[in-house]
Amino acid sequence: HPRRRIRPYRHAVVTLPLRARLAVSTTVVFGVLIGAVAMASYTVLARQLDADATTRLSELTEGLHGYLRFHDDMPYVELDPDDGDQVAFVQEATRYYQVYEAGSGRRLFQSSALMPLGLALSPDQVRASVASLRPFDVNTDYGRLRVSNSLVPGAGATTYLLQVGVSLGPIDAALRRYRDLLLLGVPACLLLAGAGSWWLSAFALAPLIRLAGGAGGIVASPME
Repeated sequence: HPRRRIRPYRHAVVTLPLRARLAVSTTVVFGVLIGAVAMASYTVLARQLDADATTRLSELTEGLHGYLRFHDDMPYVELDPDDGDQVAFVQEATRYYQVYEAGSGRRLFQSSALMPLGLALSPDQVRASVASLRPFDVNTDYGRLRVSNSLVPGAGATTYLLQVGVSLGPIDAALRRYRDLLLLGVPACLLLAGAGSWWLSAFALAPLIRLAGGAGGIVASPME
């Protein structure tokens, strides 16, 4: 019996047409660029909104110091009720706030909006807050809250811990909306980029197609 020659198996290589390769390459490059821009813009927006929240919290905390008074260890706010700007500022500053006696850790006052959030501090937590005086974020059933710690001097050697909070809910909502917009907009832009590159590649390859057609029509004649 004659020997059979075993031919090595070769994988079939699928080669895309030049027009398709150009369209795919353009779409991939455009996708990388727009993805990088989307991630960078989201990061910049998140940092800017976070910095704005911290700045506003500092303004509310420092401003409330000028309106806060104490009588027999009971805090109250002193302002001009006829001044609309003062009323609006104090209402915003005192929406989320509470006051503790720094030495004993005893709570003196807590605003009604802060009560259901479960932010009552123990004496040890009060002393830890007095030692650090750093703002912190807390997750609640009603959304995230950023709270500042500051000391308010009282009569004699008495010192009070003032905590003022701002809601981070609007920031989280804005970032969610922007993220949803990116998730919808980026794929749409990629589809448009692919369709546009496919359409433009026809014009870019037209001279080559004409040249190839002309070369195919050339018939070699024998030399005499």
